[in-house]
Parts: sequence; structure tokens; C-alpha cells
Amino acid sequence: MTASSPAAGRIFISYRREETAYPAGWLYDRLAEHLGQGQVFKDVDSIELGDDFVEVITAAVAGCDVLLALIGDEWLTITGEGGQRRLDDPDDFVRLEIEAALTRNVRVIPVLVDGARMPRAGELPASLAKLVRRQALELSPSRFDFDTRRLLRVLDSSLAEAQARQAGTGPEVSVPPAPAGHDTDTQPSSVSIQASGQAAAASAPAAKAPGPDTAGIQEEHEAADSHVRQMLFLRTPRRRAAALIGLVVVLVTAVTITVVLTTQTSPTTGQTGFSAGAGPGHTGDVSGVAFSRDGTILASASYDRTVRLWNPATQKRIGPPLEGQRTQLMTVALSPDGKVVASGGYDQTVQLWNTKTHKPIGQPFRGQDGRVNSVAFSPNGKLLASGSNDGTVMVRNPATREQVQFIRAHSGIVFTVAFSPDSKILASGGQDGTVRLWNPTTGQPKGQALRGHHGRVNSVAFSPNGKLLASGGQDGTVRLWDTTTHRSTVSRNCRSHVLTVAFSHDGKTFACGTDAFEVLLWNTASHKQKGPPLPVCNGWVHALAFSPVKNTLAIGCGNNIVRLWNPGTGEQIGKNM
Repeated sequence: MTASSPAAGRIFISYRREETAYPAGWLYDRLAEHLGQGQVFKDVDSIELGDDFVEVITAAVAGCDVLLALIGDEWLTITGEGGQRRLDDPDDFVRLEIEAALTRNVRVIPVLVDGARMPRAGELPASLAKLVRRQALELSPSRFDFDTRRLLRVLDSSLAEAQARQAGTGPEVSVPPAPAGHDTDTQPSSVSIQASGQAAAASAPAAKAPGPDTAGIQEEHEAADSHVRQMLFLRTPRRRAAALIGLVVVLVTAVTITVVLTTQTSPTTGQTGFSAGAGPGHTGDVSGVAFSRDGTILASASYDRTVRLWNPATQKRIGPPLEGQRTQLMTVALSPDGKVVASGGYDQTVQLWNTKTHKPIGQPFRGQDGRVNSVAFSPNGKLLASGSNDGTVMVRNPATREQVQFIRAHSGIVFTVAFSPDSKILASGGQDGTVRLWNPTTGQPKGQALRGHHGRVNSVAFSPNGKLLASGGQDGTVRLWDTTTHRSTVSRNCRSHVLTVAFSHDGKTFACGTDAFEVLLWNTASHKQKGPPLPVCNGWVHALAFSPVKNTLAIGCGNNIVRLWNPGTGEQIGKNM
């Protein structure tokens, strides 16, 4: 059947439904609003009923001017029914789409969704190896408007060039290679697309990915950069020298002021350079939150590579940030006595921190060959577990730093780990859609895998009495499991991908946080929803933690903030952190 007119889109969005369906939908809506629906192709929205799916997609790729390849955490590792990696299947749709675009020398823009990394050449089929040389755009929920505006500038320019070539009025423009010195088999720092005119969009390397700055701040930075360039390239040597002297004076003054401000000692904490609660909070998505057992300390981890400690009663920061890990952090946990923080992330390590000195405790723990997605202390404080992208769970003694067990837990990424209240059971959830229970000291499984989720399991949490285990998944559901019978007792729909789950300190409520920026609360006994969804964030709800002593819910948001919420009243407590 002939493809319907919408399939003639000039922008093709390549994505996997089970991984990046929501970001693809948001991106499609924004691009269609700007360019018109006929210019953008996404399978669900662009194929009419009765059209041949394969024919329409093939024609759309053949006719596109730009292909956006959405890459999420699982893009490299997703497997098919037979267990084979999807990218290794020559008939995989995503592989075919990108292969066709690369063969036609179409502009291919990798879009790294919510912290995903750019693949290395050695991790890809040979036919996709050129993908690693394409500059990438980072797409984060916390700066979606900013990221898409930058992308639209490039797309506008690319479409204009394509139209000029078709009309015979413009030159053939090849897709830019990697920047000079770029090793295609090493991991580059991802960059965001930025264009100024057609020539820049066609051939210039992209600017470094922005942080959480607003568009207005970014424009001010760009204007300042322009003024500096004008100063450095003044026409006469005398003017250049005068300009450089003036620039040096300004820089020395700025450094002096910075040193004076940052070396003042706090009268409250005794910490040099920081006073309690002074300065900004996180500057990246908040990926993890955790309370100490007595509820007096709240720890938060962020994509900004820091852990921060907070006083929940005052919402003020306790001392300086905990800094030292080199890449984005994904998870944080507090020891039961509140003296030690554990954090893990993209650098494949787990770091311990002293909560009083704010200094690292020894060298980072290594041994897992992948990003660390989850860490958890056992309630008795004797064990520390970490789950990794390599499919393993590592159990260590945090005091002696000895490895207790190395568990090959899942056939795919381990996204979450949690201990039972008696420290005798360790639960893990993974990319294979299962929840598994382990004896943490022997590494042996306790019963069969718990199956029921359709898609990866992102979060698990035990009830305070240990009788129930909650699991939240990419299928948008929360399931409760009986930890004795290993049977699912209930499943509840959270309306969107569930990123995190938690039980209240009394066990009467369980909560799910989603990528629809909401938290939903449920009565544990009746399984009924408690009130409407709470719009708690202006970004994905990455993490939830109930205070162990108060009716308080801590929320880690994709818009760089930590919030405290009263689940009884449905209102925020205090201010943003």
C-alpha cells in the first residue's frame, strides 16, 4: 500500500518503543509544532491505518534529510526474544533505519536521553560504527525546552540546505566528521548541537553540552564569548595588547574576589568556604535521595557529580557538597548510624564518605564493569550492596572493605537493589523484567525469579515489616509481592513509566514516582489510590524516600531540586532544596 502523506517527513525520529517512547513523543510534538506534521516522521503518528509498516518506514528513511537517533540507557543492550542483542540482528528496525541514513550520508544526530552515554565504535556493528563520529545532543527533562530550541536551529538550517541543493542553488554539504583528535573508539564527552548559520550547522563541531542554565543565561554567555573574541582579534598590535592587559586585570580581580569569598570560615559549621544552607543546590537532575535512620540527615545525589547533605527540619544544607567522583551520580545511600554515605554512578565505582568531615573514606570500590545504578546498606549496617549495568550485584563489608559476594544477578542491567528490614534478604530488579531475591551472605537465590512486569524493573522497596516487596517498572505498574510465598498480591497502574517506589515509615502507604512528573500514593491494605496524583516536580521523579520518623516524603526531581512533601495533606513542606 502506498505510504500516506505524513510519511514524507524530512525529519525521521528513530527510537525503541520500550525504551524512549515518551521522549520520542515529546520531541515529535515539539518538532511538528515548529516544522509541521508533514515534515516529521514517527511511526505511531505518521503511519495511517492499513499502511504497510515496513514499506512506510523504508520510504521515510530514504526520503529524510535528518535522522534523529534516540539513545537511552538500554539502547546498546536490549535483547530480542531469543536473547540476542537487538542491534546484532541485521533485520532490527532501529539498525536498518540508522544504516540507511549513514549509507545515504544523511545528517544523523544522536540524541542522548536522560544521561545516556554515546556508544563506542567497538560496541556497535561495523555498519553503525560511523555513528560515533556524529555530534550528539543531550536531551534532559530538566532542560527540554532549551535542548529542543538548540536542536531546532540546526534542523532549520539543515532543511534549508537540503532545499537549496534540491533546487540546484546550494552546494553539496557532507556530514561533518569527528573533531580533530577525536578517537572514535574512546568515550567522548557528549556535546549539544549549536548552530549559527548554515555553514556552522554543516561543518562546525557542536558546542559543549549545556548544564541546567536557562536559555537566557546561555545567550548571555554566548554574548560574552563574542565580546572576548572581538577583543582578542582587534586589528592592530597596540589595540590587541591594550585589550589583553585589560582582560588580565579583570580576570585577576575576579579570582581575588572568588578566593576571598570562598575562604571565609562558616561560624555555624566550621567548614571553610561554606555556611549551612548558603549557596545553590544541585545543578543537575537529582537521581537519588536517602534518609538516615533517625531522620535527621537527608542525602541527595545528582547528575552534577555531587552528593549533598541536608537538615530536613530546616531544609538547609549541612556543610559543603561531597565531590570527587568524576561522572554523573545515579544513587546514594546512608548507613543506619548516619555516619557514612555511599554513592555510585557512571564511573563504575562506589565511594564512601564521612558525613562529619565530608571527606571520602578510602579509595572508591571497584570491580563492576558498568555504571552503578543502585546502592543500599543493610539495616544492620554490616553489608553494602551495589547493582550495575554489567548485570551483577556486589555485596561488601563496608567496615573492612572486603567483598562478601559477587552475584551474577540478571541477564541485563541491574537497576535497583534493596535489603529486607532483618538484613537477611537482598532484592534486585533488572532489565530482564524480573525481581530476584538473594541470601546476601551466600549469594544463593531464594526461590524463583518474580515475574509479572512487562519491561525492565526500575525500583524495589521492602515494607517496614518485611512482609511485602514493592516493585516499579517501565510498564507503568507497581506490584506488591508476598516475600514468603513469592506471589504477586496486587498490581496498580501508575499511568507512566515508574522510576521509583517507596513505603511510608508505618507501612500504611506505598508510593510510585514517574516520568510524568507525578507521585501516586496508595493504601497498602486496601490497595486504593489516596487522592489524585501529586504534581511534585517539573521533571522526572527520579527518587523517593519516606522519613523513618515523620510523615514526610523526600523527592529527587529531574529539574535539579529536592523537595519535601506531606503525603497526608498533599502539600510541599518548606522550600526547595
